[in-house]
Amino acid sequence: MYIDYQSLVLKDYQEKKAGNALSPRLESPSPAKIKEECIAVCEERYRAKDEQVLRTFFGKKDDLAGYIQAIKKHDNDKFKPLVNYLRGMVANTDRKNIELLAWLINFEPRPFQQGKKYDTAGTAPVDEEEREREVVTEIMKGNRENVGVMRMFQHAPGKQKPGSKNRAIIILAFLIMFISGGFYWLLKDKAPKIVLTGKESCMYWAEDHYEPVSCNQKFKDTLIVALDSVRLRQFKKITQPDTITARAKGHVWYVKVDNGIEFYTSDGYHPIYHQKRLRPVTDYIIYKYVRSN
Repeated sequence: MYIDYQSLVLKDYQEKKAGNALSPRLESPSPAKIKEECIAVCEERYRAKDEQVLRTFFGKKDDLAGYIQAIKKHDNDKFKPLVNYLRGMVANTDRKNIELLAWLINFEPRPFQQGKKYDTAGTAPVDEEEREREVVTEIMKGNRENVGVMRMFQHAPGKQKPGSKNRAIIILAFLIMFISGGFYWLLKDKAPKIVLTGKESCMYWAEDHYEPVSCNQKFKDTLIVALDSVRLRQFKKITQPDTITARAKGHVWYVKVDNGIEFYTSDGYHPIYHQKRLRPVTDYIIYKYVRSN
């Protein structure tokens, strides 16, 4: 699906920005910088497969020189929707902007292909009903004792209204998850919503999360980085690692720092030591650094 492709392109942009793997023009984008980057990328790696996005954005041209001239003449304002999207000022943007971004950051595979399956593990949002179904599925797969309890509950005598049985199972599933200490990752998306006024184009790391801030504001010994709306809302340090269980796999990432280990709610790079890449948590890591304590 296209929405999966879009999620992967945005994730790739965020990871490359966090790892200082982007052109400076893309780290803090503006319409003029996007135009400059288009010219640079066109000159450095002009490929036949990218003619589709170039033709859509700048009009059909005969060769590389034609596209470069078209980019130079392109109205800067037409890059604003992509800039607003990357700054987190809008939640969505046209497909042509996503394809342009994929081309600029050299995302692969591109362009989008209808019918192709895009793996978005850990990136695609899940609605509440889907999350409830996942909870029940995880418990039924991972704990035979819990399955037995749920089956007893299902077959308990007495009349039930239509749908009440499923609701009861879901409630029991949540209770089991809470008791087992695996409830934290269900709540990580329940954090208060961050409201941006439009003045915040940067952010800084505040111990266990990012805080939006004006780029003109300065802090002593604190690095200010370009605003990343997804990272701002989803990337947090887990301050209570003892809540992590085997069911956290796919929802938690870790990194070793100063002979210790830290856990986070999203992937990417360490917010302070930017060269350190976070890795998905495994049974071994949980057993060695969490359950052993």
